[in-house]
Amino acid sequence: MSAAVIEVEDLVAAYDGNIVLDGISFAVHAQEIFVVLGGSGCGKSTLLRHLLGLHKPAAGHIRIFGTDITAVSEDELQPIRQRIGMVFQGAALFNSMTLAENVSLPLEEYTDYPPRVIQDIVDWKLQLVELAHARDYLPSQLSGGMKKRAAIARAMVMDPDMIFFDEHTTGLDPVMAAELDRTILRLRDQLKVTVVVVTHDMTSIRRIADRGIMIADGKIVAQGTIREMEQSSDARVVNFFMRHDEGARRRGAPAASISGRSIHGH
Repeated sequence: MSAAVIEVEDLVAAYDGNIVLDGISFAVHAQEIFVVLGGSGCGKSTLLRHLLGLHKPAAGHIRIFGTDITAVSEDELQPIRQRIGMVFQGAALFNSMTLAENVSLPLEEYTDYPPRVIQDIVDWKLQLVELAHARDYLPSQLSGGMKKRAAIARAMVMDPDMIFFDEHTTGLDPVMAAELDRTILRLRDQLKVTVVVVTHDMTSIRRIADRGIMIADGKIVAQGTIREMEQSSDARVVNFFMRHDEGARRRGAPAASISGRSIHGH
């Protein structure tokens, strides 16, 4: 197995004295798609904020690319953050800026590339997500799926080694969600990036996940491949999988998407 690029050890996260995550430990390996799943309010987003270094843990360690980000200054953390792309749940595009202008923002802020080079990089990233034709569109002219792909292009524009996704299929119909998942798989394979996905969308998880963890009551209650997690006897895990699979069936998701096999064989 490839080297670990994220190592979380005995992480404790707390707000106002209330423990949200308690003793979380796991590792993410290079070029895998790793999912963090669980119900609403279980601590998924809290974990993501800690992985980005936006919050310091009450206890424990988080190593990103070998550096313990819980023990470094904000200035020392910045180069690590620049190796991580982030795709937010709502895409977070600036409505007054064109698609190309939105995607170019990280390059303009963190590099001294000349405008022509920035334009070439932006055009290439938009081509990778099949949005080259929409470079001059405003966000209001984009569909929900196009906005998510635009957010991916912006997350990739600095050539990160890792991309985080926060509930990437929220607000998308099953067809658009499946298309977005195929984009994630293709980019992982083409660009050799590591992908961390925070979600409760079981249909999506089954399409893209290599491994993952499930969080409930502030603790990891299942981990491994999706098939391994499905074999858990923990009632919280069993109920989560059953509830979300039934929800997928009601929404009319394709049978192959909820069969327990992802489209790339995991």
